[in-house]
Amino acid sequence: MVSEAQQRHESRRQLTQAMMHRNQMILEHIGLAYMVARRQSLRGPEEFDDLEQESSLGLIVGVENFDHARGVKPSSYLISRANGQVLHYKRDRATKIR
Repeated sequence: MVSEAQQRHESRRQLTQAMMHRNQMILEHIGLAYMVARRQSLRGPEEFDDLEQESSLGLIVGVENFDHARGVKPSSYLISRANGQVLHYKRDRATKIR
């Protein structure tokens, strides 16, 4: 959930309308990144902060690439993008057990 202080701060910034809409959508769905990171933190030894950062990056890319015309809820698409970003991080940078 977005706090009123965050909304006021975003409304005062001098950004284009498209960027303001993107930032608002990210703030509305930032809890999904936290949820994905929390779930993935239970599945390995990686630091929660790293997983949260990666899932936030996936969320941002997902918001930028989201197509409203497809008729899909944003949350469904954004969760999959955030989760995919975390899985890529784990595959590429995490320690491997053999």
